[in-house]
Amino acid sequence: MSLSFWFRDFVFMRTTFFIMKHKLIKNRIRVSQVAYLINFLVMGFWHGVTWYYIVYGLFHAGAIIINDIWLQFKKKHRKSIPHNRFTQALAIFITFNVVCFSFLIFSGLLNQLFFQ
Repeated sequence: MSLSFWFRDFVFMRTTFFIMKHKLIKNRIRVSQVAYLINFLVMGFWHGVTWYYIVYGLFHAGAIIINDIWLQFKKKHRKSIPHNRFTQALAIFITFNVVCFSFLIFSGLLNQLFFQ
């Protein structure tokens, strides 16, 4: 079992089941978003108990949640969103920058730049 499967099975799924069983949140999409947030926060703590690893986990949770919201928006407004080379290039550009910024957070260089 890989670490990502372990997090999926023991953190994400159990959080989702707990929230749904106790009816803490009624909207299934919001349930998964809260579970993403908790899962990635735990992943950040797993990497280390420094602020940049925790922010790294929260940053990825935010990215997944924003992507989830975008996909829901795209489903509702399918006809009004163009699908062409420009939008594909924009999607690649945004993804590249999000990944690079997450590497910057993970490296701890922001700690050296801002706090020393």
